[in-house]
Amino acid sequence: MRPERGGHSGFRSSYSTVGALLNIREDIRGALDNTKLAVLVLLDFNSALNSVDHGIPIRTLPAVNISSTGLDWFHSCLFGRQQSVKTNDVSSDWFDITAGVPEAAYSLLSI
Repeated sequence: MRPERGGHSGFRSSYSTVGALLNIREDIRGALDNTKLAVLVLLDFNSALNSVDHGIPIRTLPAVNISSTGLDWFHSCLFGRQQSVKTNDVSSDWFDITAGVPEAAYSLLSI
């Protein structure tokens, strides 16, 4: 997708999947009309982010000059989370989540 069209539409208001697909279609058509090669690569990182060790982003973010306040925010999103599973009105004990990136943190990490 061309940068002048915004390139990235995930997690942005007023940008829909349909709009992104229409932009991609037009970009491919334009390339083919001009006898250029069109290549589309689609990546789904959702499953990959479910297994990210929490220490990795915390160790990596200072290298890209994230402020201590920003680093504290990411730390609070990643550490101290728990979950429980409920099936047929029976809940499991709570357990710590030690891997995976919550959607809010992923949104900022992917910008």
